[in-house]
Amino acid sequence: NSVMLTAGEQANYAHKSKDIEVVQTPDFNYLSWKTGILNFYDTPLNQVCEDLSKHFNVEVISTIDNNDLVLTGNFKNDSLSNILVSIELTLDLQIEQLENKYVITN
Repeated sequence: NSVMLTAGEQANYAHKSKDIEVVQTPDFNYLSWKTGILNFYDTPLNQVCEDLSKHFNVEVISTIDNNDLVLTGNFKNDSLSNILVSIELTLDLQIEQLENKYVITN
Protein backbone atom coordinates (compact mmCIF):
# COMPACT_ATOMS: atom_id res chain seq x y z
CA ASN A 1 0.00 0.00 0.00
CA SER A 2 1.04 3.57 -0.52
CA VAL A 3 -0.34 6.99 0.31
CA MET A 4 0.39 10.51 -0.85
CA LEU A 5 1.10 12.97 1.96
CA THR A 6 0.59 16.70 1.72
CA ALA A 7 1.87 19.48 3.96
CA GLY A 8 0.60 19.07 7.50
CA GLU A 9 0.12 15.31 7.30
CA GLN A 10 2.02 12.30 8.57
CA ALA A 11 1.59 8.58 8.10
CA ASN A 12 1.47 5.90 10.76
CA TYR A 13 2.21 2.33 9.74
CA ALA A 14 0.74 -0.60 11.67
CA HIS A 15 3.19 -3.47 11.18
CA LYS A 16 0.79 -6.29 12.11
CA SER A 17 -2.14 -5.20 9.95
CA LYS A 18 0.08 -3.51 7.33
CA ASP A 19 -2.30 -0.54 7.36
CA ILE A 20 -1.20 3.01 6.71
CA GLU A 21 -3.11 5.74 8.50
CA VAL A 22 -2.82 9.37 7.39
CA VAL A 23 -3.25 11.90 10.22
CA GLN A 24 -2.92 15.64 10.51
CA THR A 25 0.39 16.74 11.99
CA PRO A 26 -0.17 18.82 15.13
CA ASP A 27 2.08 21.56 13.79
CA PHE A 28 4.85 22.07 11.24
CA ASN A 29 7.50 22.22 13.96
CA TYR A 30 6.71 19.07 15.90
CA LEU A 31 10.05 17.53 14.84
CA SER A 32 12.10 20.69 15.43
CA TRP A 33 13.72 19.09 18.48
CA LYS A 34 15.27 16.55 16.12
CA THR A 35 15.89 18.59 12.97
CA GLY A 36 16.86 21.90 14.57
CA ILE A 37 14.63 23.62 12.00
CA LEU A 38 11.74 25.92 12.85
CA ASN A 39 9.44 26.92 9.98
CA PHE A 40 6.78 29.58 10.21
CA TYR A 41 4.46 30.48 7.34
CA ASP A 42 1.84 33.09 8.23
CA THR A 43 1.97 31.61 11.73
CA PRO A 44 0.04 33.54 14.40
CA LEU A 45 2.29 35.00 17.08
CA ASN A 46 0.73 32.87 19.82
CA GLN A 47 1.61 29.69 17.88
CA VAL A 48 5.16 31.00 17.33
CA CYS A 49 5.48 31.49 21.09
CA GLU A 50 4.19 27.97 21.75
CA ASP A 51 6.63 26.43 19.23
CA LEU A 52 9.58 28.40 20.63
CA SER A 53 8.64 27.41 24.19
CA LYS A 54 8.58 23.72 23.27
CA HIS A 55 11.74 23.86 21.16
CA PHE A 56 13.90 25.76 23.67
CA ASN A 57 12.22 24.52 26.87
CA VAL A 58 11.60 28.06 28.14
CA GLU A 59 8.45 30.12 28.48
CA VAL A 60 7.85 32.53 25.61
CA ILE A 61 4.59 34.46 25.90
CA SER A 62 2.90 37.30 24.07
CA THR A 63 0.79 39.96 25.75
CA ILE A 64 -0.50 41.00 22.33
CA ASP A 65 -4.08 39.98 21.56
CA ASN A 66 -3.97 40.24 17.78
CA ASN A 67 -4.54 37.13 15.67
CA ASP A 68 -3.62 39.09 12.53
CA LEU A 69 -0.01 39.39 13.71
CA VAL A 70 1.78 36.54 11.91
CA LEU A 71 5.37 35.49 11.26
CA THR A 72 6.89 33.96 8.16
CA GLY A 73 10.46 32.72 8.41
CA ASN A 74 12.75 29.71 8.56
CA PHE A 75 15.35 29.16 11.25
CA LYS A 76 17.92 26.39 11.11
CA ASN A 77 19.90 25.71 14.28
CA ASP A 78 19.47 29.35 15.35
CA SER A 79 19.68 30.35 18.97
CA LEU A 80 16.60 31.61 20.77
CA SER A 81 18.15 35.05 21.11
CA ASN A 82 18.71 35.30 17.33
CA ILE A 83 15.14 34.22 16.61
CA LEU A 84 13.74 36.70 19.13
CA VAL A 85 15.76 39.54 17.59
CA SER A 86 14.35 38.57 14.19
CA ILE A 87 10.83 38.67 15.59
CA GLU A 88 11.46 42.07 17.18
CA LEU A 89 12.76 43.55 13.94
CA THR A 90 10.28 41.88 11.60
CA LEU A 91 7.12 42.59 13.58
CA ASP A 92 8.29 45.82 15.28
CA LEU A 93 7.81 44.40 18.78
CA GLN A 94 9.72 44.43 22.05
CA ILE A 95 10.87 41.32 23.88
CA GLU A 96 11.96 41.36 27.49
CA GLN A 97 13.58 38.55 29.45
CA LEU A 98 12.25 38.10 32.97
CA GLU A 99 14.16 35.31 34.72
CA ASN A 100 13.46 32.17 32.62
CA LYS A 101 10.59 33.78 30.67
CA TYR A 102 10.46 35.92 27.53
CA VAL A 103 7.59 38.38 27.19
CA ILE A 104 6.63 39.89 23.82
CA THR A 105 4.90 43.29 23.88
CA ASN A 106 4.08 46.13 21.48
